[in-house]
Amino acid sequence: MKTADNRDWRIFLPIIIVLLPLSFLGYYLVADDNELAEVYYQSGLSLIKQNKYDEAAEKFTKAVSYRRDFPVALFRLGECYDKLKEGHKSVRNYRLCLKSLQGNTARTKEEDELLAQVYRVLERTDPSGTQFTRIKNDTIAGLLALANECLNKKYQRFAYNTIEAILKIDPGNKPARELSTKIDKSIIDAQKENERKKTALTGSQNLFNGRDISNWETGTAEYWRVTQGQLVALPETSKTASIKWKGKPPEDFSLALKFFIYAKNPKTITAELVITRGVFKLGKSTFSDVLTVPPTRFRPGLNNVRFTRSGGRCTVFTNGKSMGISTGITNIGDEPPAPCIELAVRNGRIQFESIVLGPLERTEGK
Repeated sequence: MKTADNRDWRIFLPIIIVLLPLSFLGYYLVADDNELAEVYYQSGLSLIKQNKYDEAAEKFTKAVSYRRDFPVALFRLGECYDKLKEGHKSVRNYRLCLKSLQGNTARTKEEDELLAQVYRVLERTDPSGTQFTRIKNDTIAGLLALANECLNKKYQRFAYNTIEAILKIDPGNKPARELSTKIDKSIIDAQKENERKKTALTGSQNLFNGRDISNWETGTAEYWRVTQGQLVALPETSKTASIKWKGKPPEDFSLALKFFIYAKNPKTITAELVITRGVFKLGKSTFSDVLTVPPTRFRPGLNNVRFTRSGGRCTVFTNGKSMGISTGITNIGDEPPAPCIELAVRNGRIQFESIVLGPLERTEGK
């Protein structure tokens, strides 16, 4: 005995049998239309190369008839009518191409380039060119506003991409180019700031450990010794005792030295604090920052020297008195000197109690 459910299913079976082939047929028809549109489009491109613009226009028309949303075929059709001096038909197809591209929110890079090209062509060919000029200017103004907003919010990559879109439409756009330069500068500034933060000191560090000079390089080792937790420089007469810290100083820092000068030392005793930065090169001569503390600033007994460097500006405080920095040639060769901190003593004995590198005290010297 057959149930009612089976009878209902048998009623709809003929309809299903008819509809299924039709659905597949519709799919293949759409696929065939797209393929035919592409065939006619390629044929039209070949005819353009032969300067057969009337025949090419027929092919592009066929391509558009099979695929209505075919902006590049519409643009080529406009080009053909432009060559055939049929301005009205040319402008009409350029407008259709523009409409198709503007309605596509997921344009490819090639379609963006085509859109910029359509804008330029319409300004030249359209009797209502002022209308398209207005559309272009409005578009650029909107993109510029978006780029500025992205830059203010530090979305530099989005701002840069937006500027690229503007320059595709109007390669000579001055505000866009100025904004591009501004973005480049902000990127460089951000990189410098990140580098400064990486190397910035967060606390003080005594460069002399009170035991040995393992973290220093000496010019003449026998001129230096560690005695009772202090670093002693004792060069020979008219000789220089130099010592260089093995570490690399940050961009901004302060350096505090506490040292003792023996009263029997000659009045011509000289101490040099050398901060090498390699400012620029002229031929084989490399100019760098060099600080030489005048002997008149020293006194027998305990001395305190604090050197500060901030943004290329250097100041030294010797026993409470401030002075500037002298500049000289510190290296002659093919390679600029590496940044370093170096001490040099001539004509006498100096005993260092501490050499402390620390963060910049920005209030100092005001």
